[in-house]
Amino acid sequence: MKTKLIKLILIPIALFYFLSCTANSIITINKNGSGNVSLQISIPQELIDYYRDLAELKSSSVSFDFLNKEKLKEALSNVNGLVLKDLKLPKDNELFLVFSFNDLNTVLKDKRILPLKEQIELQKGNENKIFLKQLDASFFAKLCRLFITDPQVNVDDFLPFKGETPQDYYGRMDYLFENSKDLVRKATISLTFNVEGRILKHNGILIKDNSVRFTKSLEEILFTRDPLSFYLSFQ
Repeated sequence: MKTKLIKLILIPIALFYFLSCTANSIITINKNGSGNVSLQISIPQELIDYYRDLAELKSSSVSFDFLNKEKLKEALSNVNGLVLKDLKLPKDNELFLVFSFNDLNTVLKDKRILPLKEQIELQKGNENKIFLKQLDASFFAKLCRLFITDPQVNVDDFLPFKGETPQDYYGRMDYLFENSKDLVRKATISLTFNVEGRILKHNGILIKDNSVRFTKSLEEILFTRDPLSFYLSFQ
């Protein structure tokens, strides 16, 4: 009974790691589909501290370490077509990793990544195209499920329900965190694409001829009526 109760407490905190972090990623894509990604994630320190306080109560049968370097290495090493180049935890609330791939489409076919395949697409040809589609609350639910596979957990319970207003959602989440609104509103997702060649079309912010950045607040993504999409083409 104690184990089940503690899991019910720790799981929503883990989910809020996804909902309240700031993520910055630089993606380099070549014309043949190869490339590399550097990712930096910063998690609010108050969540780390809260998690640690609760984790002290957990029994030996409850194991949940989100920022566990060895577990992250193992998970990434099992993704087909992906090569882990660097993995650091500069601080206890920060994660930095770099990985490369010979063909992005091969990575997207891996069973761990497959749930995201309909959201991420690379079309190779005379004009290469990259699409990030259907970015909404369901997209984040899929991300969470990549890490939380316990069948007793319904990830959707901790994300906005269909048609739920931000006010109602934050009221529901304040049962767990008094400052849930601030945590989500501060979170941003930033993706910078550097491509081999020249960018032809995009719906982001052009940094230079071969570089474009997409930035959205997490609140925008969670509560958008029409799922957001990023795209770019290059040759």
